[in-house]
Amino acid sequence: MYNSVIIPRCTNTYYSYGMESCSYCIGCTGLVNKSFCILNKQYTKEERFEKANEIFAQMDKDGTL
Repeated sequence: MYNSVIIPRCTNTYYSYGMESCSYCIGCTGLVNKSFCILNKQYTKEERFEKANEIFAQMDKDGTL
């Protein structure tokens, strides 16, 4: 978990709020029992990891990570 609030039973969750039993999500809010989501849009496992790498690489480059 990183920079997330009210996320019971969630794992590998970043910048998210008010979710339950979710995993591998970035920038999501209000989801329940979802996985591999970015900004509340669900992706395949491969797509999610590819997009997440792009997002985190850009954030590292910008100094916002």
